[in-house]
Amino acid sequence: MYVPEQQAAAPSQAPPERPSSAGPPTTVAPIAAVAPKARRPRRPRRSRPRFRFPKKRWLIVAIPLLLILGFVGYLYSLFAGIDRIDLTGTLTPQAGQGVNYLIAGSDKRADGSVSGERADTLIVMRVSDGVPKMVSIPRDLWVPIAGTDGSAKVNAAYNGGPQRLVATVQDALDIPIHHYVEVDFVTFGSLVDAVGGVEIDFPNPVFDPGSGLSVEQAGPTTLDGEQALAYVRSRQYTEVIDGQPQKDPTADMGRQLRQQNFMKAVMGKVGATRNPIGLTRVARALGKDLKIDDDLTAFGALGLARGLAGTSPESLVLPTEPGREGAQQVLYVKREAAVPILDQFR
Repeated sequence: MYVPEQQAAAPSQAPPERPSSAGPPTTVAPIAAVAPKARRPRRPRRSRPRFRFPKKRWLIVAIPLLLILGFVGYLYSLFAGIDRIDLTGTLTPQAGQGVNYLIAGSDKRADGSVSGERADTLIVMRVSDGVPKMVSIPRDLWVPIAGTDGSAKVNAAYNGGPQRLVATVQDALDIPIHHYVEVDFVTFGSLVDAVGGVEIDFPNPVFDPGSGLSVEQAGPTTLDGEQALAYVRSRQYTEVIDGQPQKDPTADMGRQLRQQNFMKAVMGKVGATRNPIGLTRVARALGKDLKIDDDLTAFGALGLARGLAGTSPESLVLPTEPGREGAQQVLYVKREAAVPILDQFR
């Protein structure tokens, strides 16, 4: 009996790769199935700071800080070089919010001469939380001179030194003086150049052949140091109104107001100065012919300038009346009319 042969089942194997034109076909061995490994749970990462401070990055902070400290120290050394005046027992101890500064200005000319041993300009400035105020004391004001048995023009008190001048002003006007600043107007001229000039508003063109002042156009005008000095020195201040020259009829009083405007403009620019180069120029300029009392600190002097920065101090006029003392033309304080003015400094 014929039994057909059963075809043996061929072993399972991967299909042969297609023959390559580069050579005979290659038989690939079967790939055994591998069970996937179980994934281990990930360990939580340690929280690391996003920013690591490089080892030498501290130099980036330290160097500018050292430069700033060095600059501040340099400015302080310049301030420390300013002449100091011992007014212990003369100045009134500060009490309350307001501070009164007696500013004595002289006018040293280019040839080195000084306008006598007298204060050419006297201004009392009050700096407080409100609007700063300033009042000029006419140099011809007739007052009792402290420490003597006589009377004279107030600027003559400077013959006895700052101590006598401060005491005379305090006694004559019955106001406290907390700090004293003595400056030559040439110093203010240097300050003007240090801060890049100051702006003065002229209602009309002006000139003065004596001081060299010449402003040909009305309106705000930026003055340099030389022009500013001519402005404050002017004693024959002449305005050109409708084409006609007209001399200032207020005479010495007008000069006082111009000096106040000048000081406000200069101190305002000083107080607003922020850049290091400008501050250095200001400090150098202040070191020339400037004297302050022993109790006035660097912060106090800066406070005087800052008090004027960005503000328009109120200019007050001391009521006076003319008179004569022998051959001298003098001024007397109008006591009753002066009370409301002086009360603002008490």
